[in-house]
Amino acid sequence: MGRVDGFTPVGILAAPYDQASARRDLAFAMVDAVASLGNVDWRARGLDGLGKPDGFLERQVARWNGQIEGYRTRDIPGLDTLSNWLETSRPTEYGVGLMHGDYSPFNVMASPQVTTRLAAVIDWDTGTVGDPIMDIAHLLARWTEPGEVPAIGQWDIGDGIPAHRAGLPTRAEMAKSFEERSGRDLRSLPYYQALALFKLAAILEGRTARAHQAGDEAARHDWAAMVDRVIDYANKFATGERV
Repeated sequence: MGRVDGFTPVGILAAPYDQASARRDLAFAMVDAVASLGNVDWRARGLDGLGKPDGFLERQVARWNGQIEGYRTRDIPGLDTLSNWLETSRPTEYGVGLMHGDYSPFNVMASPQVTTRLAAVIDWDTGTVGDPIMDIAHLLARWTEPGEVPAIGQWDIGDGIPAHRAGLPTRAEMAKSFEERSGRDLRSLPYYQALALFKLAAILEGRTARAHQAGDEAARHDWAAMVDRVIDYANKFATGERV
């Protein structure tokens, strides 16, 4: 570990990111970083034992369904529909590469000087060797465009204030940049976006269960509403209603 001259780019951003052009640079810097990560020669870096890439994508739905069932306390609207779609729509071929596992503006650091390159990517506790498209899908599935509500109800860049979010590119622009930068095909991106939100919902449902067990009905309601929205957004990616 070492000291990094940077900051987590959430909330109202300071200079130089108080300018629309710099915020646009930041978004594409996040894309560049995750594209580069997926293309790291992980074997040459001695990371053979980091994950289990064989069957990675095939394991995901069962794994996260199992986690939900381990603490499920309620019916979750749209979960079965999503789960079935993910099982029947899985890409038959996918690449293998190094992945972060929770890639978002909350887990990167922006440079105070260079707007076109991140200072760091942080919080590597979910890092593994798997399908690197999951990382860009997680970023884009949670990327909020004008007129939308954040998937988890929590804003990242600009606190939802249009003037402080001006300049941020669309999901489509970022996906195109990722394809160009990484050389990877994103034709199955909607599947990965739905899967990324399915995984997120499975993790967040644990908060719902803990609040229920603690008898905190207000918190239980809030967490349940968040999970339901995440599942709804995932189903919208699956059906093409959200792109």
